[in-house]
Amino acid sequence: MKKIMKRNGLLAVLFFALVSVGISSCSKDDKGPEGGSIDAAIGTYVGTIDVIGGKKYYEAVIIVSKVDKDHLKVEAKADQPYSIITTKTLQVSANGNMSVQASADPNGLLIYTMAEKNIKIVTKDTKEDDVIYSFDGKKQ
Repeated sequence: MKKIMKRNGLLAVLFFALVSVGISSCSKDDKGPEGGSIDAAIGTYVGTIDVIGGKKYYEAVIIVSKVDKDHLKVEAKADQPYSIITTKTLQVSANGNMSVQASADPNGLLIYTMAEKNIKIVTKDTKEDDVIYSFDGKKQ
């Protein structure tokens, strides 16, 4: 029960952050550049992995790579204690030149803010043996 409450709490926080980014970027007077690319989120991140119902790993390394024009793969650095987490491929979209996000993907949620170069990830279990987690980190 505690595991479910913790996961739901993390999902609620990430959903609130996603909505906040969406609301703050919706302005009919905005004359900023349109478009953007998911390529901005590609890279190596260092931060904290919190395995849902498990352990926290500090200074953990997550690698985000491009699968195609609409998908990013999120995986842990190999041969680390936290490499047990499940690799996920998420469908993402660029929100102008502000963020890259995955909000409706069954594999989880991802928000990358371009200005701060921060990423927040919360994975969802799609298979029985998935190791689900949250990650909060900064691009290196």
